Amino acid sequence: MKMRLLLIILLLIQLSCEKKINPNIKYVLVTPKPETAQIIIPPSVPSPNIEILIVESNSSTDLFEGTTTDSYTIQLKSLPSENKEVRINFDPVQLIINETQTSPLVINFTTTNWNTPQTITVRAVFDNIFEGPTRSVILHTQTINSVSSTSLGTIIANITDNSGSRLTTSFQSGTITLTAISTSISLTTPVNISKAYVNCNFQLVASGANRATTCQLNSTGTAVEITTGTIASNTIVNWYVVEFSIGALVQRNVANFSSTDLSRTISLNSSVDQSRTFVIVYSRTTDSSNNNDEQRTVIAKLTNQTTLNLIRQEAGMALEVEWQVVQLDGARVQTGESTISNSMTTTQATIQPINLNNSFIIINQNGSGNINGIETDLYVQASFIDSRNINFKRTGNQNSVTISWFAIEMIDGTTVQSGTVIITQTSTFGQVNLNQVEIGKTMIVISYRVETGNTPEATQDSGTFSSIFLNSTTIQFDRFLQENNICEITWYAVSYQ
Repeated sequence: MKMRLLLIILLLIQLSCEKKINPNIKYVLVTPKPETAQIIIPPSVPSPNIEILIVESNSSTDLFEGTTTDSYTIQLKSLPSENKEVRINFDPVQLIINETQTSPLVINFTTTNWNTPQTITVRAVFDNIFEGPTRSVILHTQTINSVSSTSLGTIIANITDNSGSRLTTSFQSGTITLTAISTSISLTTPVNISKAYVNCNFQLVASGANRATTCQLNSTGTAVEITTGTIASNTIVNWYVVEFSIGALVQRNVANFSSTDLSRTISLNSSVDQSRTFVIVYSRTTDSSNNNDEQRTVIAKLTNQTTLNLIRQEAGMALEVEWQVVQLDGARVQTGESTISNSMTTTQATIQPINLNNSFIIINQNGSGNINGIETDLYVQASFIDSRNINFKRTGNQNSVTISWFAIEMIDGTTVQSGTVIITQTSTFGQVNLNQVEIGKTMIVISYRVETGNTPEATQDSGTFSSIFLNSTTIQFDRFLQENNICEITWYAVSYQ
């Protein structure tokens, strides 16, 4: 206690030396407490927002309902510190994006691909409802901390309404056995040639190239013109005239090849939408050779909206090629060119997913030189492996054959049944059963391959087929001879609405 008083006295003496002490103020000695360190915990900070660059093809996203696609790209504007997700939010009732109707669609960006444009494809759903032009918003967002979403930008999809392709009435169709080189079949009712096309199947009775037959609507829409090279007797033709009241645009003509021409380029009168257009071609020649049939084979492909190319691999015969370019609003068409190479019997093509219950394949093919008229090398069968793949198959494996193909998916209610049938060595016909169809609105499309048990270059008469409905649930395929040849046919029964 004495020590404490002494310290106080000394302190007062020190203060008095420095400044005058106010006697009215009481001075209290306080022993300070030790200081405690304060730790500040910052609140949780969300990851920084990202920015994206959106680039539309042709500066807009324009769609024809159910068929056409458009695209745009997205990428990050700057290098992220970690992987980022961009969510594409859309109305699945209106749109299909990257072939899915699940929204949102997540696109992942990493520190290595952040500036690589990611392509986004957009297609409008066909809803069979008349609604006029519509707009659908595609919203891009970033999710932060799994809670909030930040808008990164939008795309407006401009959708043109689609009523599909509707028949005027039932087909006008029939089967005829030819007795003349040129035959005109009068139609019961004239058709609008800009909205109608003709499809034919042929059973040939000999292997000369001059037996090949073509069919075409005449310029007034009053008749089907069926023409062979120089010999017609006993050739059987199944023909269908398919006319639409709405949703169709058809162009047609004949292209003449000289004996030295390998190709012809056709300028169309009206531009077409290639995503809903296919091509039908038939060729004929006056050359009677059965050793050079490949010279009369022609593929057809659209190189742009107004140009059709007809191409063969080997010249030598003069040809007349009847062609039809068919655009259907109710069709979503994928097309390509595939080659079965020398020593190979098959090749495949990959397509965007389709509904097999509404799809069929139309092909045309040309054979390379040195096939020498051998149908086992030349005839190709086309079928769907699954919804994403097509298989092209022949029996022979010598030299190459090129196929121009059209995978046609009908999105307007048209239905398709399909299958394969084997024609045995000892038979000239085969039958298949299918679910009941309306014969007057159903067309048979076929492709086939042939095995040879006889002279290889003389099997046209045992490898070409007519196709008829025996009744609403049975199709029969007929050939002229069996010649110990096995044939396999892929068939499609296309029932239009």
